[in-house]
Amino acid sequence: MRTTRILHAAALLSLLLAAPLARAWSYQDGDVLLIFRENGFDDVEFDLGNISQFLNQPNGTTITVGGWDPAPVLNTFGTDLTGVSVILLATTSKTNSSLSSWVSGPEPDTTAYSVSPTAWQSSLYSTINSLGTRPVTYEILTVTSPTYPLSPGGALPSPDTNAYVFDPTAAYQIASYDWIVSGGISLGNATYPNTVYVASLGGKSPFIVESIIPASFDFWQVQPSTAVPAPADSYVGQFNITTNGTLTFVAGPPPSSIVGIAQTGNVSDVSYTTIVGGQYWLVSTNTLGAPVSQWPVVSGPIPGDGRDDSLTYTNSSTAGFYQVVRSP
Repeated sequence: MRTTRILHAAALLSLLLAAPLARAWSYQDGDVLLIFRENGFDDVEFDLGNISQFLNQPNGTTITVGGWDPAPVLNTFGTDLTGVSVILLATTSKTNSSLSSWVSGPEPDTTAYSVSPTAWQSSLYSTINSLGTRPVTYEILTVTSPTYPLSPGGALPSPDTNAYVFDPTAAYQIASYDWIVSGGISLGNATYPNTVYVASLGGKSPFIVESIIPASFDFWQVQPSTAVPAPADSYVGQFNITTNGTLTFVAGPPPSSIVGIAQTGNVSDVSYTTIVGGQYWLVSTNTLGAPVSQWPVVSGPIPGDGRDDSLTYTNSSTAGFYQVVRSP
């Protein structure tokens, strides 16, 4: 069972009297927000800096994600983060020449996110921008204690990381992730976040954005468009997080896996996994030795749709080796 740290009133008062008012948040559109949450606990939020650190990396590049401190997360949820939800979000400004939002998701994206620029602004942009900008509208007490105790107002910035700990039911609830994403509901004389639709960014995301730790989850670039059919979302890469708070990022779509080969006469039907976007090709060789990049293309392309697809090849040889490759 998780417990939050309880600070004696006298010690808390001395910390608050000694702490200067400060704004420990420097969000700008384009920054990546890292959020940890669980019903009944405080939200812990970080600003990781600009999205560019995760874009245009060679496929397979692995990055240990910095710019955040697991200490306030572990102090909020306990020494084991099993069962805690993690979310990563970013958005360009609404005046950017190439409007985009970036959204984490644990489930395969099997359809393009068809949304107009107006709808994008009122849903993804407005929500993510509020998550980044609303904390700076409040003067929050900076507490220098490394134990990150809870304040009476329910919000604490960390002095050595760009972070906040928000109590969604306390004085600063309006700046918390839970509140901004879902809005509030009134129960008697109190108002609380409505957590029913929190998992899908309050219903504003085309898919679930929360992943339950430990987790491997995808990171998508969503661009508004009026084109018909709508273009597919772009796969940026995959995040992985452990129960002790180690967060890593692997750039680019994962390699396709062959899930089955059916042979009818000299026709091979090769089934394989896909990610939305890109084109998939079947390559084959009768003798191993050369790298896959030099194998002849024998079928394709087929656009990725997030499902298991198949490509066929007629081969008169009695033996062959297959691989499925994607471009871009």
